[in-house]
Amino acid sequence: MNQNSIHDALITIDLYGDENTGFDSNDLLAWTKSNVLEAIEDNIDSLVTSDSIVEISELNITISLDHKVDFLKGDDTIKALVWDQIYSALKNTLKEKTTIRTPVQTYRASIILKYIQTGQLATDYSNEEWSIYSTAFFDDLMIGTNLAKIGGEIIFDKNTFSRFFELIEPVRLDKILDKLENENNTAIKIKALLRFVVENSNNFLPITAKDLYYKAFFHLLQVENTFEFAFEKLIDEFVVQKRIHDGKLKVPDEVSLEIKSFLKKNIFRKEDELGYGTEATKENESETEIEILEEGSFIGQAGLVLLAPFLSLFLKKLGCLGSKGEPLKPNEVPILLHYLATGEHVAPEWKLTLPKILSGLRPGQHCATQMKPSKKIDVQINELLKSVITYWEALKNTSPEGLRETFLIREGELKFKNGFYYLFVDMKTVDILLNYISWNYTTVKLGWMQQILFVEWNKT
Repeated sequence: MNQNSIHDALITIDLYGDENTGFDSNDLLAWTKSNVLEAIEDNIDSLVTSDSIVEISELNITISLDHKVDFLKGDDTIKALVWDQIYSALKNTLKEKTTIRTPVQTYRASIILKYIQTGQLATDYSNEEWSIYSTAFFDDLMIGTNLAKIGGEIIFDKNTFSRFFELIEPVRLDKILDKLENENNTAIKIKALLRFVVENSNNFLPITAKDLYYKAFFHLLQVENTFEFAFEKLIDEFVVQKRIHDGKLKVPDEVSLEIKSFLKKNIFRKEDELGYGTEATKENESETEIEILEEGSFIGQAGLVLLAPFLSLFLKKLGCLGSKGEPLKPNEVPILLHYLATGEHVAPEWKLTLPKILSGLRPGQHCATQMKPSKKIDVQINELLKSVITYWEALKNTSPEGLRETFLIREGELKFKNGFYYLFVDMKTVDILLNYISWNYTTVKLGWMQQILFVEWNKT
């Protein structure tokens, strides 16, 4: 993966000499892309070592050329002059205090942490790259006191923990739990506790593995908590006191001592002293303040906005809307919309940012990342896409798959400002056909959406 990227670049070219240059803006733009940007790319690679990532907040490069020499024809002398000036500017910039150098492993780990915190990414990553970054995050997590520092971010709320839980492989999750207590059997005991709860389900509130692990991390990350105290808190969270003494409990050997200790201490307590067992403990439901990443969030199916007028009927036919027109299970709708646009029934959460917004969720809310396709869903999708083609006369004989590939699967960038979402879609020559759409796709506000979405596409 190319790790060099340029955001919000402003390039000013001053040509000295006669006013009549004979060059138009397109000539200069093409020359700039093939020479200036290429020179920046190659020179950065030669100036920065491969074991670090360099962030330059502001890069000013002044290129002085005399247009009397026809540099647009690719004169090697002029090209060498340009490259020398860029090399000098980059070298000086790298010496400035505002330039930040970060080890590659640390940088990769920070990308994963940002995803866990927000559910978003600014750049697209392949599965192989994502695996490398995830490994870097795990390795960084296991170094020194990093687990304690990063742990607070992981258990910030159920949304962040859900992403962490689904990202980390079970074996790594066990190692993290063991490191929390500097023991080799912490993970074994947590798993045994889960078995204890499941096998004695009449005595406990309903619980999933993710819920139990979330509570385990929450209590174990409290500095003042011992493992024994955290373990008892875990049981206390889900036990139904009126039933705990009913029948003979099935206790796994791995946690027999801890269970006996809990029962001895708590079995005879009055229910009003416990504060647990009558209802599930309220989770930290703090909403992530960051609506959208400051640098913008990557969108891979930007063309979904073209389908906005058709989505209500589509979701209604699939039984996804309530009597008042609201999504019944909003956390399951984003992956359905992604499937509609791309045909993919499994996707990492960071690819579902736009579908979340169109489903009425916040970008940081956790949602389902896979679904089970069915004939009913496929029929409704095919019907919707054919309807779009029918109303969009310029497409004529385009197939549903052709619509997907040409317009729906399109990269873009999502930003948030002044209380609104803004989607900037990458342009293609074929976008001239957008002029023949009869409905408004530049302003999207479905009944269940929290904010208006403005779309900047086909600005010709």
